[in-house]
Amino acid sequence: MDLITVLIIILASFTAGFIGSILGIGGGIIIVPTLTNLGYPIEMVIPASLLAILFNSMISSVKYSMKNLINYKLGLNLSILTIFGAIIGSMVFIIINKKILYILFGIIIIILAILILKIRKIKINKSLGFLMFIFGGIISNLLGVGGGVLFTPLLNLIFNLDLKKSVATSLLMIGIVTGIGTLIYFYERLLDLYLGLLTATGIIIGSFLGSSIMISIKEKHQRLALGSLLSVISFSMIYRGII
Repeated sequence: MDLITVLIIILASFTAGFIGSILGIGGGIIIVPTLTNLGYPIEMVIPASLLAILFNSMISSVKYSMKNLINYKLGLNLSILTIFGAIIGSMVFIIINKKILYILFGIIIIILAILILKIRKIKINKSLGFLMFIFGGIISNLLGVGGGVLFTPLLNLIFNLDLKKSVATSLLMIGIVTGIGTLIYFYERLLDLYLGLLTATGIIIGSFLGSSIMISIKEKHQRLALGSLLSVISFSMIYRGII
């Protein structure tokens, strides 16, 4: 691995940590395409991304806990569902057709983006809501995106948490689900520790800085940024599922 590649990985993971800690999305949505575009196989990229996201979640959760922004009761209860999904996702990682998942994930994300931008509270059947969190756990370990792109808007729209608490609680859940996934991939010897720790280096710095300024950001700006990012992510996922 040459110096330029190392710098690109660190810069991308720094950006992932910074944005992820502000919007509660983990950061894998930036790390995964960066590493794959650098030529790393997806089987190596996903576990490395999850390890980096785990560090992002840990650092951000500590800082947000000190500000009493995390809803532990809700986050831990929903994490049971995401862990179940994470186990499923890890077990079928090699055999499942990811193109279908990319398209389905993209469709769900664009719907959530529209609702977030309109600041509209929705009523949704609890059973369907629980299924969406299980799906978030599956997606987290299959696509390496951490699940936060689903967790944050769902917490805000369905459980009526304000956006800052949704971000903080989402990052707690992300840490739990990615922790499970990382352990499974490590046990299965699919985790490249050098690549994982390299991505973690940038994400640790980015998440520290991002979580430090998140408190001062106005919610309307945070909401606009989240809705816009979700829109970009959705089209990117659908495109990757089609090609």
